[in-house]
Amino acid sequence: MANSRLPDRLIGRITGEGSFEIHTWLRMEHLAEDFLDFVCQFTDVSDEQRARTRTLKLGDKIASYDHDPSHWFTREQMERLYRGNPVWSAIEEEVYGALSVA
Repeated sequence: MANSRLPDRLIGRITGEGSFEIHTWLRMEHLAEDFLDFVCQFTDVSDEQRARTRTLKLGDKIASYDHDPSHWFTREQMERLYRGNPVWSAIEEEVYGALSVA
């Protein structure tokens, strides 16, 4: 995976090779809040609807997934992954802030 260019290729496919920009990202680890932020741009959401959305549970596999990249990749592998996928790296920095590997 560290040598893969798949992240940039997939983003290219999703964006029509850069012909349009994605303005909203729904992060799995913040799905309820990201979803509410998104949907509130188009409709009113009651306090009850917000509360119900926040109590929804993600599937067991998603909820139990270890999101810490250092448990999966060495620092060198992460650096190669970021270097090899500059589009994905820029998006990750925009969405999450500072990159995991600086």
